[in-house]
Amino acid sequence: MTKNKKKSQLLSLPRRLLEGLSEANRLVEQSQFQKALPILQELDSQYPNQYEVLVLLIEVSYEIQASVTYEWAVYRLWRLKPGSLEITTNLAAAYMLTNRPGLALRTFNTILKRWPNPPQLAEIRKTMEELRAYVLNDIQYPGLDEAELLELAATHDEVRFLMQHGQYHQGKNLAEKLLKTYPGLVPVMNNLAQMYLMEGNPVEARRLSIAVLEIDPENIHALAQTTRLLFLAGDFAGARAMAQRQADSSSQAPERWARLAATYAMLDESQRLVEVYEQAEQAGGLNSSPETALVLHLAAVALARLGHEPRARKLWKKAIQILPTFDLPRENLADLDLPAGQRNGPWAYNLSFWMPPPVIQEMSTIMAAPVKSQTIVAIESAARKFLQLHPELLALLPDMLARGNTTTRQFAIQFIKISEIPELLDLLKDFVLSDRGTDELRQDTMRYLLRKGHLPAGSYRMWFDGEWKDLLQSNFEITEKHTPEFQSREAEKLAGHALRALRARDAAHAQDLLQQALAIEETPSLLNNLALALEMQGQTKKAHAIAESVHARFPDYFFGIIAAANKATALGDLDEAKKLLDDLSLREKMHITEYTALCEAQIRLAFARKNDEVAKSWLGLWEKVYPDDPNLVSYKLILSGPTLLDRMRKSLKR
Repeated sequence: MTKNKKKSQLLSLPRRLLEGLSEANRLVEQSQFQKALPILQELDSQYPNQYEVLVLLIEVSYEIQASVTYEWAVYRLWRLKPGSLEITTNLAAAYMLTNRPGLALRTFNTILKRWPNPPQLAEIRKTMEELRAYVLNDIQYPGLDEAELLELAATHDEVRFLMQHGQYHQGKNLAEKLLKTYPGLVPVMNNLAQMYLMEGNPVEARRLSIAVLEIDPENIHALAQTTRLLFLAGDFAGARAMAQRQADSSSQAPERWARLAATYAMLDESQRLVEVYEQAEQAGGLNSSPETALVLHLAAVALARLGHEPRARKLWKKAIQILPTFDLPRENLADLDLPAGQRNGPWAYNLSFWMPPPVIQEMSTIMAAPVKSQTIVAIESAARKFLQLHPELLALLPDMLARGNTTTRQFAIQFIKISEIPELLDLLKDFVLSDRGTDELRQDTMRYLLRKGHLPAGSYRMWFDGEWKDLLQSNFEITEKHTPEFQSREAEKLAGHALRALRARDAAHAQDLLQQALAIEETPSLLNNLALALEMQGQTKKAHAIAESVHARFPDYFFGIIAAANKATALGDLDEAKKLLDDLSLREKMHITEYTALCEAQIRLAFARKNDEVAKSWLGLWEKVYPDDPNLVSYKLILSGPTLLDRMRKSLKR
């Protein structure tokens, strides 16, 4: 291809693709392969089987030794260019890297048939002989000659290849065809069971796994698969019994450590999982395989749950070194670096572990129309229909909320919210009062429960910013719209002028305006502002007398209650102050000025109780609602240093 023609073809590509390729190529030229990988993976997702993307993806995955990614990219490039000797040779090499010797040998045979005298012919023949000896030593099936055994090995490798790359439908068809010809072939039965599960057919998966155990009761793969199937069916007792069989198995399969670690991770047995990791390490069972990367990741999750974060961090880093494309340890490390309140917490698996994609798609299909209709009865009916088809979800939802990543927890919460099935709401109540998930997710869920009336407003012991705190939870609406108070427009007009005078610190003028308004109409806000104007002029006794009369005459008046609470705080009657403020917090609607006054009063009470964390919490809420409030500045200064804070506390005692 001429340079001009190649340039013309590149220019015809979508702009977004070209920009991504340019950025990835720049990173490759700088040998920043790890940074280039996610860019290329995103491009590969948006523009599948694009030649230019695959070429770069092959280079990057080879450089970082991401053998599975390399294999899939080379395979798809070979599908685009089957007549290329170089690509076909690379495909055979890729199969060797991912331990598919049967497929590698078949591909080398294809090369020699199509290109009888390729470069490096002697090396290829030598490699083929080594592969042939390895395959014949590894596979056994009675009554087959050498050629048939080699073809059986290649086809089984193809099944594994399709399964590992998510091509479940093709892999399942090929495995079923293979078992018709060679019934009782245990490795293929295990692979087929796994693909049935991933396609959302646990019944067939369990049937096959049990059939394997009838042939080979010690088969570690079937034991692990059956344990998982029992767990996903909600039969936790059965899963634990099967896990014990797995632990007692005498199988010497190299994957036994990974299977056992995965089982204990699933059953949330952190201590036993750590013991499996340590046993594997002592037995020399850890190497540079993907299975070892999985063991390291799962052990890190267990260690983090047990409070050993430094050790967990080291194991996650080792897992990434072994398998650079392994996202779970990378995501957990990123989560660990976040502030305490923003952490999800360690997780072993993503959503697909609990809910295979076909099951999620099935739920979407069942729920789509009712959700669109926004009819509560129809939505609840659809949710119950889905639960009838998948009753195991009822047993899994608590585990998803307790141990899932953010996406898994959001899925569980959203399903419960949409369904509004009463018996599921208790799961959300347990979740918001737990230490699992981010503060934001638990607070959002708490607001939902309060809004729907599933929990009463009040004080709750909650995990916040990495520690247990007593937090007041209420469900109120903050508005900037004033509730009509005046009957006289003239009095309302005078009140507005008085408020502007108070803001300008012209207390005497404000007093005059307020007294004129009060001569027309007497309202609690006019009296409250008059007390403020008098206090600004040093007439404290008169001001306090008016403030007390306001609370006595208008007991429901918001600012009158605030004044009473502030007085109680100043006098040291902290329980009374708390009661008054808690009652205010239960109101369903507040004007923004009422809310900021509540925040300020809560901060004063927190100072009096010497509870800096609660004060900071209320300051954060205040700033979130009204970030430009000039009164915030003084409290920020108070909270920024111990000397100022001590002075504030002393002033409250006077």
